[in-house]
Amino acid sequence: MNRASLELPGAHNGPDVALWDPQVRSDALGRFAVTQRRIQAPVQALSGSPLTPPALLPAQAVNPKELAGAKKPASWSVMPRWVALQVGRVMSVGAAKYGAFNYRETPIAASTYQDALERHLALWFDGEDNDAETGVSHLASAIASCTLLLDAQATGQLVDDRQKTGIVRRTLDALEGLLVSLPLPAPKLA
Repeated sequence: MNRASLELPGAHNGPDVALWDPQVRSDALGRFAVTQRRIQAPVQALSGSPLTPPALLPAQAVNPKELAGAKKPASWSVMPRWVALQVGRVMSVGAAKYGAFNYRETPIAASTYQDALERHLALWFDGEDNDAETGVSHLASAIASCTLLLDAQATGQLVDDRQKTGIVRRTLDALEGLLVSLPLPAPKLA
């Protein structure tokens, strides 16, 4: 990511928000560092919108804790809470069925959760918004599957039965090349 400012809709003079540059590290999870943070005047909020940006503090209100916090990675302040709540619902249903954190006690196969992920995405893409078992979005179930895969991989509980052929990457690269050398025809107008 370049170090250019990110602008919030309705903001005056495009206030900067915390920008992050990934730093390559030897540990598996990596670290992130703040490259820039400037607190500007409050942003005019869009009333009733679920995407309303939080009001920013005026520059003179910055205190030492704010400056110290700017040096730490943002985690919850950039995560939509309602998404975390839906994923929590999916994880709660799984905990009731199989036991909380059961995936840390016994190794789990990557293919099992890949299949679940693909089923939920297929149902969502087919127009079915919510999973009947959990009552929340199929997309939250897909995120839960990814969460379990990440956790199992990080804790050494993943049975890595992925295909690992490299064919998918080669195919994607070849198809991208075709789009340049042999573009798709323009759509016919009705």
